[in-house]
Amino acid sequence: MKRFLAAVMIFAIALAVCSCRAVSPSYVNVFDSVCSPDEGLALAKRENAVVFENYKVTAGQDVWYAFYERASSGKDVSVVLARLFENLPEDSGLDGAAGSGLKKLYFYKIDYDGKEFTAEVRDSSLKESEGVQKYKYLLHFEGEVETQSRYSSYDVYVLADDQSLTWKEIQKSMFSSFSGDHVKHKVIYETYFE
Repeated sequence: MKRFLAAVMIFAIALAVCSCRAVSPSYVNVFDSVCSPDEGLALAKRENAVVFENYKVTAGQDVWYAFYERASSGKDVSVVLARLFENLPEDSGLDGAAGSGLKKLYFYKIDYDGKEFTAEVRDSSLKESEGVQKYKYLLHFEGEVETQSRYSSYDVYVLADDQSLTWKEIQKSMFSSFSGDHVKHKVIYETYFE
C-alpha cells in the first residue's frame, strides 16, 4: 500500500510540474502587487519576471525567450513583464516621455492559451488594471533604427490581430494623429541598442 501511495504521489507531482503554464513562476505575485516603482522593480527581479528599465532588458531575458519559444510552438504559457520609465513629466500620460524625474512602473501579464494572447497592463501603484485585451498574434521585429537617434538597432515584440503588419505600420499607428492610421496592437517587449 505504501508503494502504491508513493507512486500516486510521484505521478501527481510530475503532473503538476508538467502542466505548469508559467515560465515566470511567481508571475501572479508580481502582477497583483501594489507597490512603488522601486519596490516593484526589486520584486520583479527577485521573482524572475522580465524587467525593462528605460527600454533596456535588465533581467529575465531568458524567461522571455522561453515564453516566446513555447508560444511559437502553440503551447499554453504565461509571463509577466515589468517596464520602468524614469524622468517622466509630472503630467505625463505617455510611457517613456522625458521630463522631471517622475518614475512609473507598469506590470504586463501576458497569457497564451494555444489560440490567442490575453494582455493585461497595470500601473504598479494602482490596484486596478487598464483592462484585458485579446490578440491573435505575437509579432517579432528587429533591425536598424532608420532615423537620427542615440540608438542604432531595436528588438521589439508586438501583440496584434493582423499577422501581416510591419514595424513601420505599427510605428505610424502609434505616432499618427489620424484615427484611420490606428491598428490594434500592444508593444510588450521593446529594447533598443546603442
